[in-house]
Amino acid sequence: MSLPTGVWTAQNCTLKLPYICEVPPVHDPCPTTPPPNPCPSGWYYFGGYCYYPGSNADWNTGNADCQSSGAQLASIHSDAENDFIAKISNAANTFVWFGLYKPNGTWVWTDGTPVDYTNWMPGEPNGDGPEFCGEMGYCCYDSNDCCPSSYAGPGWNDYKCAFVRNYVCKKLALSK
Repeated sequence: MSLPTGVWTAQNCTLKLPYICEVPPVHDPCPTTPPPNPCPSGWYYFGGYCYYPGSNADWNTGNADCQSSGAQLASIHSDAENDFIAKISNAANTFVWFGLYKPNGTWVWTDGTPVDYTNWMPGEPNGDGPEFCGEMGYCCYDSNDCCPSSYAGPGWNDYKCAFVRNYVCKKLALSK
């Protein structure tokens, strides 16, 4: 092309001239907005489920609160889930109810899933008195009852269901 006139002209193919390339637009595979949160406000997402840390309830009241939100007290099926629940529920500073209970002499989950994972503290469950509900926390809950240093927690304890604790609800997340 002749720059002064803007007219295309034939040139020798061995002549080195500047050139311009047209690049087609590329679709950006990364969205600019994050995907919607599959959990309601105040709930936390983990592994396809939504978790809600409630506070100040006995086991039965916490379970009823969870059910009123379409959830159950949380069932736990892995170390990762156990640690996640401990983190969102402040289990480092207080004991927390979850969905394990013993209605007829056998430990079951409120959501009916199999008890395929446990993380009892050493010596637990001990059934000391009418302790039919599962709680989570760290071992040294008083100065006379500490776990061995090899046990890191957060572990499980059986306890009296009428005591007031924080609690954690769990329900299926909405599809992403």
